[in-house]
Amino acid sequence: KILNQYLAPTKQPAVASDTEANEKSGVSASSQELALERSGSALLQKNDYAQAVRVFEKATSFYPRSERLQMGLGLSFFGAGKYREAIGALQQAASLAPGDSAPVVMIAEALQFTQDSAADSLLKRFSELHTENARRHYAYGLSLWRAYRLNHNPETLAGAQTEFEKAVALDPNDADAHLQLGMIYDEKKAPERAAREYLAAIRVNSK
Repeated sequence: KILNQYLAPTKQPAVASDTEANEKSGVSASSQELALERSGSALLQKNDYAQAVRVFEKATSFYPRSERLQMGLGLSFFGAGKYREAIGALQQAASLAPGDSAPVVMIAEALQFTQDSAADSLLKRFSELHTENARRHYAYGLSLWRAYRLNHNPETLAGAQTEFEKAVALDPNDADAHLQLGMIYDEKKAPERAAREYLAAIRVNSK
C-alpha cells in the first residue's frame, strides 16, 4: 500500500535541496533529481528491486537530503529482501520528513524480518512524540507484536494491544490496526473480540 502511495503522482514533485553538487555538473538540480526518481520508480513498479536499488543509491549519493529518494531506496531494499539496509534508508527518510508516517510504518514492516534495537527505539520515540498520529502508534504496535512473538512476554503483548487501540481510537478506518488487534485477541483466546476486530477491518477494507 505504501509503495503504491509512493508511486502515485504527487501534486508538487520533490525539488533537490543539494544544489552544490549539481552546480559543478551544470545540470538543473530539480530536473536531474526528478529524472532519477522517475527511473527508480519505474523499476519499483516492475518489481525490479535490484536495479531500483542501484538507481536510488546513485540518486541518494547526489541528493542525500531528499526524503523521496531515501524512501525510494528503502522500498527498493525492502523489496529485495535487504531489510537492514532498508531500515537505514527509511530512518534517513524519517529524519528528513518527521511529519511523514510512511517511513516509520515501513521501518516497522522491515523489523518483522530482522532485529534492530535502534529502530525499535526510534518507533517508540515517534509514538511518544506524535501521540495524535494513528499510523505511528500502529508502527510501534507492530514492533511490539514482533517482540512478543520472539519472547512471549505478556507485558509486550499488552503494550502492542495498547498501541493498536490508540491507533483505532484516533482513526477508526485504520484496517491494519483492526486486523492486528484481532490477532492479539486471538492470541489471548478471546475469539469474540477477535472476530469483532476482523469484521471492523473488513468493513473498512473488504479486500
